[in-house]
Amino acid sequence: LGGFVDATGGGGWGPVVTPAVMTVTNHPPRRVAGSVNAAEFVVALCASAGFLTGAEQLESDIPWFAVLGLIAGGMIAAPFAARLAGRMPQHVMGTLVGGLILIVNGQIVLLALGATAAVGWALFATALVGTVVVAKRAYGYDVDAREAEALLEQAEESQSQSLER
Repeated sequence: LGGFVDATGGGGWGPVVTPAVMTVTNHPPRRVAGSVNAAEFVVALCASAGFLTGAEQLESDIPWFAVLGLIAGGMIAAPFAARLAGRMPQHVMGTLVGGLILIVNGQIVLLALGATAAVGWALFATALVGTVVVAKRAYGYDVDAREAEALLEQAEESQSQSLER
């Protein structure tokens, strides 16, 4: 599904595949981001070959300056995104990514439907506040899970020390 969305929509592999893999598996976010990006290279290579072949046949004017700008921006942002993915709690990051996707795509849908600017801003603010509220709850969930894990490790260590005596 991610490859289809990426090739037909001009992008979307990362936003489609990353949350799906994070939801279905229990891998750390760094591993998920790295695996998705490694697979995306092959998908992007194939999609680019198809795009360039089709563009050559149509003799269209490709804005190469914009293409190079997107490539440069991705290369600059990638190390920062990898560092952030390694430090941010998994559930918070998943919530923020999902919220960002809803906000960006929601604006596009509203423009396509001809909604007024006031409606757009009201829905944008609602989605932003909702995303922040859910992310805060997810952070609490992550903190509680880490505390429970630490208590469990401490109890196991105490038990093993008492058995040694």
